[in-house]
Amino acid sequence: MHSPSSPIPVFTSGDWNAFEEALVNVYGKIELPEYKGIGRKPLPKLVPLDDLKYVKVL
Repeated sequence: MHSPSSPIPVFTSGDWNAFEEALVNVYGKIELPEYKGIGRKPLPKLVPLDDLKYVKVL
């Protein structure tokens, strides 16, 4: 788990999509989308932190 007091480093990877998912699992936060009042209430989503830096090198 990421400590809020430590800075997040810059991550780089090749063309491997599993790396992106792993970063969000470690450096992500749960966000609840706004309910618009129609249909089912939205499920929580795991989204990357705002200061996450990731570069994909092809």
